[in-house]
Amino acid sequence: MALDKKKVDCPDECMTLLTIENINLAFSNQNPRTQDAVASCFYTCWYHSFLLSARAIYSSYSYNYINEMADIAFTDGIISFTQKAAKDGIYERTASAKSIAFTFFKNKLHECIRNDKLKTVSDDKEIYESDVKDEVPEEDKKSKMLDCLEKVKSHLKEEENKIIRWKYNEKFSNSEIAGRLNITTESFTNRLYRLTGRMEKLIKECLNTL
Repeated sequence: MALDKKKVDCPDECMTLLTIENINLAFSNQNPRTQDAVASCFYTCWYHSFLLSARAIYSSYSYNYINEMADIAFTDGIISFTQKAAKDGIYERTASAKSIAFTFFKNKLHECIRNDKLKTVSDDKEIYESDVKDEVPEEDKKSKMLDCLEKVKSHLKEEENKIIRWKYNEKFSNSEIAGRLNITTESFTNRLYRLTGRMEKLIKECLNTL
């Protein structure tokens, strides 16, 4: 914890927002402005700490590899955590919002590394076909998912499709993509969070019509 304080200056407004109660309120009430602020604070206050944790847990892996996997896991973890807050709420327990969120981040990191190994074994299959599942989805279900994915992608802006390709197919880190877009990494993380959330909603709506 002392190391985190030395490395990261968490603003007072973020300390106020990053509580279980305020996170639940932001996402259950569907307040986009507050949601963006919370997502931004996740990155500002917890990103560096999670990288340190990831490197310690997976110390046998290379520094660059774990940075890349942790970067993906952090964004995916934010999405899962906030979706949980919006749907059911994060229940108040003795644990802090940070320790609960880190459980999401670490689970996603494990999934990312497992996915990456599965992708290597299966001759680099497309990212959207490699969800972390012990069973292969039925062919018709897989086909519907891919059909909906293509429909959703056809409605995205050109730059949004580039972001999806860079992030999930070419495996660029958030900071690398932010550099290409000439924006801050924090701004890009927020943008990716909104984009993937919107895509997931549209894909679900598409699947319900098939």
